[in-house]
Amino acid sequence: MKPPRGERRRWPGSTPRRGAGRTTTTASCGAPGDRAGRCCCCTAAPAAGRTGCATSPHLATTHAVYVPDLPGCGDSAAMAEPCTMGRMADALHASLLGSGRCTGPFALVGFSLGSFVAEAMALRHPAAVDALVLVRGSFDGVLPPMPSGLVRWRHLVDDPQALREAHRHNLATLMFHDPARIDEAALELHAVNQSRARLDVFSLMDTREAQALQRLALTPGCVCGEHDVLGSCDPAAQEEALRRLRPEAGLHVVADAGHWAPYEQAERFNRLLDGLLRSSGGAERAAA
Repeated sequence: MKPPRGERRRWPGSTPRRGAGRTTTTASCGAPGDRAGRCCCCTAAPAAGRTGCATSPHLATTHAVYVPDLPGCGDSAAMAEPCTMGRMADALHASLLGSGRCTGPFALVGFSLGSFVAEAMALRHPAAVDALVLVRGSFDGVLPPMPSGLVRWRHLVDDPQALREAHRHNLATLMFHDPARIDEAALELHAVNQSRARLDVFSLMDTREAQALQRLALTPGCVCGEHDVLGSCDPAAQEEALRRLRPEAGLHVVADAGHWAPYEQAERFNRLLDGLLRSSGGAERAAA
């Protein structure tokens, strides 16, 4: 189910643009050698994926880590029409294999919009994925609207203090449970990512394949923040919905965190992620 278009909200200030699509993959200083695991951290906010939440550096102690700029994000050009979830997933797959660094398979860790792209890649290219962790607020198949109260900011670019406060307000409204945890690094990362956002997210989400979560060949690890507004701050309801779609999967809740759980509760999230990747072992697949 999808909310009517009139109820949808594009992030204030976002500017969708189109162009020649490509992805740019950046490798962290990950564990060397053929025996290291390969992990791709997939997020629509590339600066946050690379340095902002301590997830990539943490994983780099045991994995060769790849953080892509999806088409229309960061340093990547926008995707030529039609911009669909399937084509986005194919572009991610091609970028990883085209890096020349390894052939996979990969553990995919997808955050927010990146979780849907990772999910689509695992569905379309199952041989390339041996573990999948989805970090988002909603697992009930309903595309949640943006919360009310988000403010526009592009008209404030000539007023640094007002711009800073607008970004802080939006982080508190959507991304964080406790506004006191919004530090200088979070503000800087958020400002950079928003200034480079070019995707029409809701149009992209319209193209997501029906029953994608149910049709995955492997059992995903599913994670949400306890107070994620994009899950209606109700992890129990999301867990019940997930059980209906994937009875064998459980929802792992990061306590005292909002949508940006990998940043707000980095140590807690990283411990959970370690456990999920170890338990998957790159081999836990659902029965066909």
